[in-house]
Amino acid sequence: MIDRQLITRKISLILEDLAAMTRLSQLSREQYLEDPINEALAERYLGACPILA
Repeated sequence: MIDRQLITRKISLILEDLAAMTRLSQLSREQYLEDPINEALAERYLGACPILA
């Protein structure tokens, strides 16, 4: 049996992570590389999205 609430919650979390990735994607290469946190965030967001991982 599929738990619709669980699926809806997971999709909601994935959408939040993809929205955050959109913000990172708007940085220039130089801006992205300036702060090592950006790479950690990108890895976290991509790892949280099973479709992209």
